[in-house]
Amino acid sequence: MRYWLFIASLIFLAVSGTLHAEDINELFSSYVNALINENYDEAAGYWHPQYVETCDRLGIKYRDEKFKYDCQSPLMENLDLIRSGVADWSVASTRIDPEHYKIIVTIESPESKLNCEYFFQTDDDGTYLVPRFWLYLNNLSEVKTRYFDVFYRSDQQLNDFALYDLDQAVERFASFCNVPGEKLDFLKENHMEYFLAQTENEVAELLGFPSQGTYLKSSDIIISRYMPDYHEIARFMISYTQDVGLYVEPFMEHGVACMLGGRFGQSKYVMPQIAAFTLANDIYSFDDILTFSDFHNKIGNIDFSFPLSLGIVEYMTEQFTISRTFDVLSRLSGNVEKINRMTADSVKTVLSDVTGKSWEEIEAGARQWVTSDPFPNLKPGTVSDSGDVMFESGTGRFLVRITLDNGWYNVRIKKFDAGTELDGAMLLSAQLGTKFNRYKSFLFKEHFPNVGQVNEMY
Repeated sequence: MRYWLFIASLIFLAVSGTLHAEDINELFSSYVNALINENYDEAAGYWHPQYVETCDRLGIKYRDEKFKYDCQSPLMENLDLIRSGVADWSVASTRIDPEHYKIIVTIESPESKLNCEYFFQTDDDGTYLVPRFWLYLNNLSEVKTRYFDVFYRSDQQLNDFALYDLDQAVERFASFCNVPGEKLDFLKENHMEYFLAQTENEVAELLGFPSQGTYLKSSDIIISRYMPDYHEIARFMISYTQDVGLYVEPFMEHGVACMLGGRFGQSKYVMPQIAAFTLANDIYSFDDILTFSDFHNKIGNIDFSFPLSLGIVEYMTEQFTISRTFDVLSRLSGNVEKINRMTADSVKTVLSDVTGKSWEEIEAGARQWVTSDPFPNLKPGTVSDSGDVMFESGTGRFLVRITLDNGWYNVRIKKFDAGTELDGAMLLSAQLGTKFNRYKSFLFKEHFPNVGQVNEMY
């Protein structure tokens, strides 16, 4: 229900001419006050009706989440601190164009200070909050599949098989996870929205942060530069088919998504080799991914955390069925306060309660699974220095050497100084390779954001 005072203020602003910054600030302050006072119906009225309809269309609700339209935002995550007076907030607005204003919200507590963005749009419906990606959704074409509305910019982005496999990804998940037929029928009728970006820069523009793609739980859409983005489709299907909270321990959410959809277009079958290498060299352990904080801060790099997550989830699923895996996932989900409170020991207790196995048994089983060597032609962490030297290069800080020994190519990167951290990487070109002068690697940028890169060699 929209409150009459709010409607009257919008009508007054619309008929009185151009909105000014102080008007926008007042509108947003009213929105925040509605949230603080838990007037969620009133708060919903500040969002564009079309956006609200998009968020509600699939009926996805998260356990313990009272306001979906702005969920997972820094404002919502700090709302209890604001209510209690521990955190203060302030706003500043900037006019972007005649139809849009940007709001910068500053939230400050004794422990932290952070900023987040909001956007207002004025159109024939009035003046409303809109998600960031709405500002960039111009000149789009649309194609419908069985389960998706796909929005894209160029026909070169699409092909018939990609669209076919988009639907097949949903049905593979449904078959593996025993999803009831009526859930698929409802999705077929109401459709998931999929925005296919052309570049990683466009994804960053749409989301407001660097990414190759993601599933937005607030609006139940996927924004990605991949087609199909199996990992994000799996994350969506978890929300659509399972009883979960808004926040999930990431090793479970991404472990299940990797099991069902790989990551970055890579098959899940490559990932156990990375996990085996990580464990064999004592880089990280399974204990290091169990909590939200450790997953994101202690490890941080998903090239390590995702394969380890896959190891635990695949082992549990093979041993105890997908139903038991989803039971664990559900118990390790909830609101942000619950996830932040969880420790490694409390996670281990949930795992043991559901599986009937001790953490030591689960860890041993997961380790055995990732080291079972499904692809014997690649053996991470088993490099030998013997054999014929095929290539050798490096700098004063590290050495790169490739040797051939009994039919195996051994690639070793060795640091001369044990305290040195490598801050760059090199890719090697064969004699018949092709040089792409204008190509930029998103993986290089992800791993070395502060290091320059001229080009890549193949």
